[in-house]
Amino acid sequence: MKTIGILPNSTRDVNLEYTKTLLKWLDSKGYETHVGEDYPNAAHDICKKCDFVISLGGDGTILQNAALCAKHKTPLLGINLGSIGYLTDVEMHEGKQAIEKVLVGNYHIEKRILLETQIDDCVNLALNDICVLKRDTAKMITLDVLINGEYIDTYRADGIIVATPTGSTAYNLSAGGPVIKPDLNNMVITPISPYKIYSRPLVISGEDSVVIAAHEYSNAIVSVDGSTVQLTKDIKIKKSQNTVDIIRTTTQNFYDILRGKFSISGFQKIAAKSYSDST
Repeated sequence: MKTIGILPNSTRDVNLEYTKTLLKWLDSKGYETHVGEDYPNAAHDICKKCDFVISLGGDGTILQNAALCAKHKTPLLGINLGSIGYLTDVEMHEGKQAIEKVLVGNYHIEKRILLETQIDDCVNLALNDICVLKRDTAKMITLDVLINGEYIDTYRADGIIVATPTGSTAYNLSAGGPVIKPDLNNMVITPISPYKIYSRPLVISGEDSVVIAAHEYSNAIVSVDGSTVQLTKDIKIKKSQNTVDIIRTTTQNFYDILRGKFSISGFQKIAAKSYSDST
């Protein structure tokens, strides 16, 4: 019998109404379930002892739970209660159907790479990105970037994004970086509003290591999947040995999801119909 963990976002699931519905339904089928809102303590225990974990919320909830699931090699199923839900598998009304597919083995796993960096003697993992950003919104920062110990350039900018393929459709995309297919072993380095016109995103191997050094640490912060701390020294970013196992129960491929989540409403349907009519 499978043990199922549920990690809800109480902001998205008001009064945990949807969570309670799933618990009652799973209990009626005889499954053992564990629920945790206390992050990271309860989530850590749930990821450790459950066969798979259901994340209830949006992309931010997935990001919050991904590192813990990766450490325990626990597959993660995302049910979208948020807005875009790019990383989630299905929408709320499809949740039970998706869970049933998982329970009978009708699903596949997408392995997503993570980035890691060490801050204050603690290893931090990121599914999307690790960024060095300016603290003072009115002043640029100056950052040196090295890859595998080799000096690349000095950037005067609002910051630097180092993103995974998963994170290439997040902050990286907004900053003008490229979209990278999520099963590739790559990272992308994207300067944010750089002063030099030739400063452009750089796609590198997932086996490379990146060092970012700020000329003035007092005006720089480091963000790991949106969680920020003051930058006090150079940071080294590399691919983690851990991966996140994302559960997929639908037949949509990467390009289907990309069109559906990021195109202007209705445009993808018009474009698809036009293409169909012309062939």
